[in-house]
Amino acid sequence: MSAPTWKSLPESPATLWREIDKLERDNVPKPVLVPEDPVEFCRALFKFEPTEYQAKLLRDQSKRIAVRWSRQAGKTTTIALRALWFALTHPKTLTLVVGPSLRQSMILGDRIQDYLASLRQRLGEP
Repeated sequence: MSAPTWKSLPESPATLWREIDKLERDNVPKPVLVPEDPVEFCRALFKFEPTEYQAKLLRDQSKRIAVRWSRQAGKTTTIALRALWFALTHPKTLTLVVGPSLRQSMILGDRIQDYLASLRQRLGEP
């Protein structure tokens, strides 16, 4: 790790503000372009190829959605990716995860967190 570098302060306040603006611009994270289509989001960022019924759920525009599929049909994966896509494309909104038990809700929450961590890793963010 290199030692910090020091610069002398500029003479005028205007020059100081320009230096501060430059530092802020340099440290601003680059925006991640999230595809508008949730199916494309899954394909592009997670290499997940949804089935026809999963794609239908991903593209559903309803405010509230109840899913009733057989076991091992990809409910957790599909809903986790949809929740993540929605959160990224709709800032300052709240997405609730409701399940019949705390355990099921926690599994879905963990899956969302795993996908978010892998997304950060792919984009090179801490």
